[in-house]
Amino acid sequence: MEPINVDDRDLSAFLIYAARERALDESLHNSHRFAHNDEHRKSIEALRELNKRMLFRETRHGRRP
Repeated sequence: MEPINVDDRDLSAFLIYAARERALDESLHNSHRFAHNDEHRKSIEALRELNKRMLFRETRHGRRP
């Protein structure tokens, strides 16, 4: 089995993505302790989608023909 080579830029982008996801999880968890807020949940979902798009943009950077 060949070793997997991970580009440093891809690794950095993924680590940033993971840290943002943890922060969003914490924010959503904390909002449930005070009150169920549908607007906050929708905002978190939108931020998750943005975070995902940013990860894809960063990991595809420099790979376009």
